[in-house]
Amino acid sequence: MKNKGEIRDFRRRAQLIFQDPYAALSPRMTVRDIIAEPLEVMGITRTRAETDERVREIAARCRLNVEHLRRFPHAFSGGQRQRISIARALAPMPRFLVADESVAALDVSIQADILNLLKGLQRDLGLTFLFISHDLSVVAHVCDHVAVMYLGRLVETAPTRALFARPLHPYTRALLSAIPSLDPDDRGRAWKLQGEIPSPANPPSGCRFRTRCPFARERAGLATPGPECETPRDRPGRFSRPEGAGLRRPGERCRRPARQTPDRGWRWWARSRSGSRRASRPRAARWWARSRAGRSRSRCCPSPPRP
Repeated sequence: MKNKGEIRDFRRRAQLIFQDPYAALSPRMTVRDIIAEPLEVMGITRTRAETDERVREIAARCRLNVEHLRRFPHAFSGGQRQRISIARALAPMPRFLVADESVAALDVSIQADILNLLKGLQRDLGLTFLFISHDLSVVAHVCDHVAVMYLGRLVETAPTRALFARPLHPYTRALLSAIPSLDPDDRGRAWKLQGEIPSPANPPSGCRFRTRCPFARERAGLATPGPECETPRDRPGRFSRPEGAGLRRPGERCRRPARQTPDRGWRWWARSRSGSRRASRPRAARWWARSRAGRSRSRCCPSPPRP
């Protein structure tokens, strides 16, 4: 964005919902003026009648009482103030909304109401949300894709269901293990991370989680984390590892030794493969020969397809 026109266009396409609804609204402006301010500043509406019609439409979509538009913010509760903030963000009809802990300061019952409102707006208007939250239950309910951050750097990204079912990064596992459970058998299940908590102003070199990671090695402090390579057995982009930390590039042979299996002959192979049926000697011999040829490769490096 080089000029003011591009910045103004970006502000119209992207809006922000703040965390604290009490500090985000001006106490000197009515609800009507708060919602109408972006419409008038960005020049979306030309006349006052058009502005009032647009304000009433947005207030009704956000489940606000149209008769209360002349009131000031101090006359509303926390949930109603957050609805006013959402209505102000929707006024210029954006395509991207950043919800920065938008329900953290609200009660649980009001949180559910605001989250259902956001989900309905996303479905009806086709919006894209960047939902920032520390509440994992809220993240599981709202988000389709989750990115976990540690000291300002992404450590794991995955679809919501895949991340909650099988987390890969140690920090993600520690976060999910700290979720309270009503099952008394789950006591002591939380990971207790040891080590020093680094300062965000002076993060450690290499992997920023290495000072508390139980699986850290010496090379974790030498390399900068990079995206994991795509392999058939791994889901791409799940979490980041240091560059050169033993990762196999696409198309590269695996350097791990092949799994050694005892050579028991074709008769044992025929019995293990045929089950109750008796396999013919040439057929069992061919099976055994193919298995011998395949043992020279590792499981993660399959043989190239035949032309």
